[in-house]
Amino acid sequence: MDDVLHLVDGERGQTGTKRWAQASATLNNTDNEANHRAAVEEVSAEAGPLDVNYQSKDGSLLWSPSSIQTAGTLPIDCAIKKTPGPTKFSCSRAEDIKSTFDLFFSESMRKILITLTNLEAQRVLGKGWRKLDWIDIQGYIGLMILAGVYRSHHEPLASLWQGETGRPIFCATMRKGRFMTLSRIICFSNMDKRRKKRDKMAEIRDFWEKWVKCLRLVFNPGPDVTVGDCLVRFRGRCPFRNYMPKKLGRYGIKLWAACDARTSYVWNMQVYTGSTDDGQPVKNQAKRVVLDMTSGLQGHTITCNCFFTSYALGQELLKKNLTMIGPVLGKYSCKKTSSRWSMVLFYHMLDVSAYNAFVLWTEINPSWSRGMGNRRRHFLEELGNALVFPLMERRQYIPRTPASLYLLKEAQHLKGDDAATAPNHSKRKRCRACGKKNRKTSMMCQKCKMPICKEHAVITVYCLVCANA
Repeated sequence: MDDVLHLVDGERGQTGTKRWAQASATLNNTDNEANHRAAVEEVSAEAGPLDVNYQSKDGSLLWSPSSIQTAGTLPIDCAIKKTPGPTKFSCSRAEDIKSTFDLFFSESMRKILITLTNLEAQRVLGKGWRKLDWIDIQGYIGLMILAGVYRSHHEPLASLWQGETGRPIFCATMRKGRFMTLSRIICFSNMDKRRKKRDKMAEIRDFWEKWVKCLRLVFNPGPDVTVGDCLVRFRGRCPFRNYMPKKLGRYGIKLWAACDARTSYVWNMQVYTGSTDDGQPVKNQAKRVVLDMTSGLQGHTITCNCFFTSYALGQELLKKNLTMIGPVLGKYSCKKTSSRWSMVLFYHMLDVSAYNAFVLWTEINPSWSRGMGNRRRHFLEELGNALVFPLMERRQYIPRTPASLYLLKEAQHLKGDDAATAPNHSKRKRCRACGKKNRKTSMMCQKCKMPICKEHAVITVYCLVCANA
């Protein structure tokens, strides 16, 4: 059975099986290539015109369009060892939507983002940079997710922060300039160490590998797993940019992915960087990719297309108690146009993490929003709001648009007097009570809406108890 696939068809089932068994024995005991092929042709001729078979290119295999019908159960060592679905680790930590998403960004990943981004900001912007923390980055990620929910990831930033037609939550969370600065300086690796490495993915390698570990840590795939490729569109400069004419966008970064067939949860992912570091082409790439993607699985059925399917791969998977069948995310994307390929990959990581968090949350809480028409959009909207809320809660400057001001007041529980006397980021105007002093201020009177400075303003002071009442 290792070298010959038997054909059982109609009335000749038993004789056909015997003839193919004779062919298998002949193939195993024949060292001479000429005798080998002659034996195959002889048995094929005896089988009759109705027994169709195909010979492999190297002449070592006979393929049949039908297979022997076997009955029985799988052996114990072929059974799935891990229970499909969320792991105990994720179930004990997924308390709400935000904490479920946080499972895909470990403490070490957060430390990389905060430390290296601050170093890059000081190098680019100088000493005037105010150091950021995880709340700032979390707010940035939340705005990116909300842009995907509103299908606004291709809109210009000016329209998102526009006072009349833009989204109020963007102005309420952070200034447009701050958002653009974060998009420019977010960093994933030390530039000095990056230059010493020959790895094409050195700019994001450590951060990427830690993220992939998080994907595998919180979820166990079901019995059916699919392995395939996808293209993240990108036309900028990248050492491993690919051209795939049949893919949408054609140019971009090629990724290998292993997903759970039932939930589409992305369990493993790998970036295709082309040739090796020494410039040599990769041999047996399809086989290597499937083995890498399914590392750690046992008892699963692997589904892949014709590019990956081969007899040698099937034999390797059988050694791992895996079987193979062959052959067989566009909505709410937060991807923004960027000239940095590392940021394009980061946006893709956010999309995958948000979708995986949705799968994880609905598996743990199957009754959540069951009656709603689009549960995923509802989940992403709640997730985006939860991520930006801590940044809104501590923001010192209030926006000038009424809708954004209302959102900020809701987040900070500000009263009318507090909002009137708090400094805002609108255009500063001359104080009406200062006369010729030409003193400019950003505060305005709550009643007449006239600009007033601190010297001529009446500021009401509250204690903590009354302010929260």
